[in-house]
Amino acid sequence: MQIDKIIQMAKDHILKHGEHLPEIIVELDTQEMHIMGCPDVTNSDESLEKQHRFFTAGRMLGEENPGKDIAHIAFTVEAWVGQQKLGEVPPNYRPAQDPNRKECLIIATLDIVAKADAKYIKQHCHFAEMIRDGSGKLIDLAASGLEGVKAQSKLLTAFLAGFGSAQMTKEQRDEVLAKTMGPDATGEEVRRLSKQIFERKMYMANVTPSAIPRKRTAHSYGKAKKKRR
Repeated sequence: MQIDKIIQMAKDHILKHGEHLPEIIVELDTQEMHIMGCPDVTNSDESLEKQHRFFTAGRMLGEENPGKDIAHIAFTVEAWVGQQKLGEVPPNYRPAQDPNRKECLIIATLDIVAKADAKYIKQHCHFAEMIRDGSGKLIDLAASGLEGVKAQSKLLTAFLAGFGSAQMTKEQRDEVLAKTMGPDATGEEVRRLSKQIFERKMYMANVTPSAIPRKRTAHSYGKAKKKRR
């Protein structure tokens, strides 16, 4: 996956159209590329709910691609970037409520790196600050000073887990849930939770193009609800 070209395409798109809906680009180990428009994937204030949505999106893609693995993921979204320093983030902190927040276009990436002994996950984030005029119209993007920083995204790992869960049988999934829930969980409780987690559906526009250009930071980021009045 050529992340520089993906970043440039995202920048070109938002400058042309004034907005960029949440978009997930996935490259499989077969070199197939999938672009998924997921307008509601981050539209929640609850972290676990957002993770479940990413898990669901990954599971749905995995069900369509049995026997394949993910090589790279890129997720593009508009969001507020808060300025709280690492270690100073108060409980229930939300970047959208930070008086010093910045409005940014964010491209988060996850790469599966194969080494001799195992496979490893590497994640980075790329930020471009959105500059608006007095009327609120987007007129430019500025360097944020946070290009290609290492940043762990629970959302992308949830997507990866969802994709992997599609390779498991229902019995295997229920067994994992039963172990997680503990010995007091009844079979009915396991089946109910399994249905909630693994049978959920969501809107996802999946477009496979004919040709696609082949330190944890002291900042945090979150979904911008929207935005300017």
